[in-house]
Amino acid sequence: MTVIINGEKKEIDDSLNLQEIVQLFSKHIQSIIVELNGKIIKKDKRSDFTLKEGDIVELIQMVGGG
Repeated sequence: MTVIINGEKKEIDDSLNLQEIVQLFSKHIQSIIVELNGKIIKKDKRSDFTLKEGDIVELIQMVGGG
């Protein structure tokens, strides 16, 4: 199935949930914000979401500094 992750089309297995996508596509899973189709998904709810064809996922890395 095709989804868009950070603006790029990706072919993924249709059994993957959102938490598994985060683990596959992000190196820093502890400090990341996940958005699915424009809605922020809390860390403890990510495994509840199975992706569908055409879903849009944004993985946003939080960076500290000043």
